[in-house]
Amino acid sequence: MLYLPKIVMALFLIQMSAFVQAQLRIEITQGGDNPTPIAVVPFAWSGTGLLKEDVAQVVADDMGRSGQFKPLMRADMLSQPNSSKEVFLSGLACPGG
Repeated sequence: MLYLPKIVMALFLIQMSAFVQAQLRIEITQGGDNPTPIAVVPFAWSGTGLLKEDVAQVVADDMGRSGQFKPLMRADMLSQPNSSKEVFLSGLACPGG
């Protein structure tokens, strides 16, 4: 008898949930007008087989979608180093900038 009000309330809430709807609306009113150019080089892979995902592309896409960064296309990269010894800062430049 003590649980009857709780059971009735639970049944009421379950029944009402069929009628309740929620709508999420996201409106983007402005974006970044000067994103920072970045280069995300492909990660070196020395394992067996192929990677299922292109991790560097996923990172570049995520950063580009943030609106804060403008990833450089791989074809425009002067080099694609695999270690810190292969990075030459003097060769880094922003195309068109």
